[in-house]
Amino acid sequence: MSKSTAPQILIEKAYITLAAPFDAASFAPLTVQSVASQIRALLKPDPNRFTSEPGSGIVYDPVTGLMWSQKEIDELEWDASSKACSNFKLGGYSDWYLPDRYEQLTILDLDRHGPCLPPIFETKGEAVWTSTQTAWSKGKAGSSRSFFYVSMYDGFVYSYGADSQLRARPVRRAAPASQ
Repeated sequence: MSKSTAPQILIEKAYITLAAPFDAASFAPLTVQSVASQIRALLKPDPNRFTSEPGSGIVYDPVTGLMWSQKEIDELEWDASSKACSNFKLGGYSDWYLPDRYEQLTILDLDRHGPCLPPIFETKGEAVWTSTQTAWSKGKAGSSRSFFYVSMYDGFVYSYGADSQLRARPVRRAAPASQ
């Protein structure tokens, strides 16, 4: 079989792209068990997978390849939170940003409650902003916009107007997600 471009797998609007072209003949056939195992890992990853160098303030997720600030930014309106994440500097890195709702959900441990975060993360608030704007407020300006936030208390996703004050947790892309 000839080499092809990197394939994409669609799972609930989340695309996974393999890092390089591959030779399909060199791969073992997929089984229901192997696919189910991969889906389970995506939907309920091990909450103990996170690592952090003591005193660094950074938490690394080898599954997603994301680096997270261990602490949240104080409560701010959405625009100020987004800017604070963009201006955030930690560990010699300056390419931090406000995560989208799907990224924010990857750190939750839904076997916990109030907060539903692994203990490696510090949280002082009940909710954190995401960069994802609600469909019903797209095209609007100022405080008439609304954005999704994730509740650290119950793990649900809700929305608030951009003029509400919530915390934010900066994130940066550190490496390709593990395969």
